[in-house]
Amino acid sequence: MAFASIRLVWLCALSWFCCASIALAQGKDALIVPWTEWPGSYELDGQGQLTGFYAELARLVASEAGYEVVFVEYETPQAALAAQRTGVTDILAGVSEIPLLDTNEFSSPIGQTAVYLFVREEAGASSDMDDMIGQRIGVIAGTSGSEYGDLDGRAGRVVEFANARAAFGALILGDVSGVVTTFKLATDLLKQTRLDYRVKTLEPELASQAIHVAISPNSIVDVDDINSAINRLSQKGILEDLLRRWNVHPPEPAGDVLTVGVAHFPPYQVVAEDGRFTGFGVEALREIANRAAIEVVFKEISREEWVRGPRSGNYDILPPLSVTKDRAVKMMFTDPLQESPYSIFVRAGEDRSVGSLADLKGLNVGFVKTNWAAQFVHEMGGVVQFAYDADIDLLDALLNGEVDAALYATETFRRLLEREDALAGVRQVDPPFAVSQRAIALRDGLALVRERMDAVIPGYLSSDEYQRLSAEWLTEPKFWTQKRVYWLIFGSILTVSSLLIFFIVFVWRSRARAIRVSRKMEDLTRRYSAILNTASCGILAVTKKGEIMQANKSAAQLLAFEEAARIEDMPWPDNVLFLDPKDHSILDQSSNPVNRARSGAILRSEKAVMKIGDTDEFLYVNISSTPVMSPSQPEISAVVILDDITNQEISRINEQRVSRFDALGQLSGGIAHDFNNILGTIDYANSLASKSANQDQISYLNIVSQAVSRGSALTNRLLTFAKEKVGVVQDVSIANLFAELKALVLPTVEASIEVTFEVSPEEFFVLCDPSQIENVVLNLCINSRNAIIESGLGGHIRVGADFDGACAVIFVEDDGPGMDRSVLSRASDPFFTTRKNAGGTGLGLAMARGFAESAGGEFSLTSTPGEGTRVEIKLPAVRKSVETTISEETAVTYGNGETVLVVEDQDILREVTSIVIEGLGYEVVCAESGEAALEMVVEGLQFDLLITDIVMPGSIGGYELAVEVRQRRPTVPVLYMSGYSGSDNTEYPMLGERLGKPCSPAELSGAMARALRGGKLSPTDFH
Repeated sequence: MAFASIRLVWLCALSWFCCASIALAQGKDALIVPWTEWPGSYELDGQGQLTGFYAELARLVASEAGYEVVFVEYETPQAALAAQRTGVTDILAGVSEIPLLDTNEFSSPIGQTAVYLFVREEAGASSDMDDMIGQRIGVIAGTSGSEYGDLDGRAGRVVEFANARAAFGALILGDVSGVVTTFKLATDLLKQTRLDYRVKTLEPELASQAIHVAISPNSIVDVDDINSAINRLSQKGILEDLLRRWNVHPPEPAGDVLTVGVAHFPPYQVVAEDGRFTGFGVEALREIANRAAIEVVFKEISREEWVRGPRSGNYDILPPLSVTKDRAVKMMFTDPLQESPYSIFVRAGEDRSVGSLADLKGLNVGFVKTNWAAQFVHEMGGVVQFAYDADIDLLDALLNGEVDAALYATETFRRLLEREDALAGVRQVDPPFAVSQRAIALRDGLALVRERMDAVIPGYLSSDEYQRLSAEWLTEPKFWTQKRVYWLIFGSILTVSSLLIFFIVFVWRSRARAIRVSRKMEDLTRRYSAILNTASCGILAVTKKGEIMQANKSAAQLLAFEEAARIEDMPWPDNVLFLDPKDHSILDQSSNPVNRARSGAILRSEKAVMKIGDTDEFLYVNISSTPVMSPSQPEISAVVILDDITNQEISRINEQRVSRFDALGQLSGGIAHDFNNILGTIDYANSLASKSANQDQISYLNIVSQAVSRGSALTNRLLTFAKEKVGVVQDVSIANLFAELKALVLPTVEASIEVTFEVSPEEFFVLCDPSQIENVVLNLCINSRNAIIESGLGGHIRVGADFDGACAVIFVEDDGPGMDRSVLSRASDPFFTTRKNAGGTGLGLAMARGFAESAGGEFSLTSTPGEGTRVEIKLPAVRKSVETTISEETAVTYGNGETVLVVEDQDILREVTSIVIEGLGYEVVCAESGEAALEMVVEGLQFDLLITDIVMPGSIGGYELAVEVRQRRPTVPVLYMSGYSGSDNTEYPMLGERLGKPCSPAELSGAMARALRGGKLSPTDFH
């Protein structure tokens, strides 16, 4: 025994010396790590390499910290722990802070290992911790978690076992009711023995212990280096992957629906272009899951996800794949479904005698990194290895001579050769060099799912469904299958039968074809007739003689024919005439568009005017034509298309008329504005001249003043016409209104028509805009005049006004032709007119109705055919006596020496205005523009009132100037003057009263006094 211990120590020292020498040669310190074989913690893989959670964790942490590791084997775990405690070894990774290592220093936590109570997975088994009261509970001596075996006093007896295998054997046999240990220790054993489906954990966990890297007292390792390495590995996610892969952390339980990952790997796994998942492995898994009552869904995964294997949060199951030791560590497998042969493939035609793996020495051998065949290449010696990512890359390398041989799954590679049309260039070496077992792979935590699948796999493998699936996907298809032979016989019989009856069918079809052609022609004729008669434009077939050979329904309606179907070789109707668009005279034969069309001319949407019969209405049409050159129809000269555009043309004419009126209005507005400035200059000059004139001169100056007033009234009407003056509602004297109307109406009506005005002797007033009511009554009189002249009936127009209670009734009545009921019902609609060809706009009565309603009154229209028409407008009215006293409007107010800033761009008007204002008792400062006035204000000019024109040249107008002045002098009042009277659409605020040009000195003085005194005048202001 002593000799064995001495030998072990010498072996450890020798191993340490050798590895330390290698590490020293590489420039790294070597750390000794103790190990003893324990499933899942320390174990040897197929190539004799040490693996397991503790081994991989030690390598990871040491490498990250800059150290090499040297593993020294011990016979028992106790011996390994003793070596670490006494400092014979340097580090031990993945351990808890247990008393046996009280001399060691521990790193920061790597993770948590949980302690659970494990019980049997069977019907009626315990599912609650309280079920363990008084029961026998097993623990594993000297391991983490054994101290929790009494279950907080619930256990009747704690039974200690030497190792995990003995403890869980007792649990399965029923000698104990539960086993308390860490999750990793239990899972490593149960997965190795495939008893994981017989045992389950009870929640919650009994305890959670941190695991560390233990550093012995004699180690050269700095704990800070180890902690930094652990922190970096944790941030990269490497530690978490390691903890889950080696069962340190419990996996997620099985869900109700499990996800199957599918990577395109024909013929086993196929992702079709339409997104379907199929292939031998996919269909086999689908049927096994159905038989085991397991609900699954499929998703496409990448090759990298396929290599990593199933894991929680991504996918749960993989279709059958080759089982290797490395894969068995990362995932669980069901019983095998299939044995898959693997073969050597070489280029065809080469004289190399390759019959087995031994013949590949000295050659370049290719394989796919993730394929099962890779392990054979790694174990072979004397070959040059070429690893590829995908099977297509391996095939390309073989075909282009990069490798001499390729190792791959036989059926998969043959199907790849067929798909790439490369079968002739590659030879398969028989027999296969190895056969792999293919099984369904599952992630950890699905042990019960695995067992349910294992229960149905034997029955499925012996079923007809499995045999058909294998034949469909894994067997080379035969060309002459039973189905194809059947179809060949059937096709031969069908061909012979067809030849026998061909003659009979040919005769019958010839007769039937003649009938079909006849019916088709009839149907075609009806179809073309339907199309022609549905067209909105008129279509005519015209002969060289000018006759109409054919016409559609729209042409018949347009030309006033009775029925289109009866039109055949009909001469052009004499009552359909084409007129000159300018003077509406009848066109001669050479200009007639139909005559030009039948003579061979091509017309393209020519506009023409037509008149049908004796009516006064005109039709506007677009005419197009195409000559007919068909030998089968020599009698047809041309096809003429008539498109009725009467409504569009009238709309266009009205739009042109409105545009001309707008242009005339704008011109009138500009003239009136400038004329108001001239009248203002004359009025102020006349007022100044009258102060020093004698009596005779004053009489002449009064005539000038009256002329200015008449000119001002005229410009106001021009501005109203130009829409530059918004109507002002005021009290309008009916007597004065009719006096004005008489002067307007009589010159516009022929002397053959008698016009009488009848006004009530009682003076009364209506509240409205005088200009609007004048225009309305004038339009009504013109309407009556047009009706009388154009019809030749009647000859008298009455215009009158009566006072009826609180309303004034203004009427226009004539004895003309009147209107029938249909016309009367639409007469006041906008744009309705019976005078389209005479220039009627259809707006006269509509404007009258609109005026009456906007003035708060009523509109009525009565008419009787042959007796005349009467239009009445009722407006609110009041009786009012004429005041003879002089109002404030005619009195002159004077100032008290206040300073007035006058801004006017017209030199003469600015000069006379300043003289008038000075004569009213004010000091005057003048500016010729808004810019000049603003410059004075900025320089500190003191003044009491700003009088400014509104429209001035330059960038600053009257409104802008008033705002700028108010920003600097908030209390200065403002008075506007403009040749435009009425409201303005402006974004600037109205900061004062506005006077229209011209205005009398009295009006100007009153407005100035109101502005300076806040809108109020006292008796002392008039003197």
